[in-house]
Amino acid sequence: MTVRSDRRYGQTHEWTMQDGNDWVLGVTEQGQELLGDVVFAQLPEVGTTVRRGEACATLESVKAASDVLCPVDGVV
Repeated sequence: MTVRSDRRYGQTHEWTMQDGNDWVLGVTEQGQELLGDVVFAQLPEVGTTVRRGEACATLESVKAASDVLCPVDGVV
């Protein structure tokens, strides 16, 4: 797995990266490989409050569905 210094990594294949005043949330390369091709993503609506450690999105692939855990508190 490539570890990039501009990102903070969670324990379950998520990462965050600051972009100005915003934070970007993503899934690691290993997490993407484990999940496979994503066929659906359920994302929170703009204005939704998210909490660290709680599911903030769901990714569905042909293999499985997986919750994306939020690594930080914030508002979408």
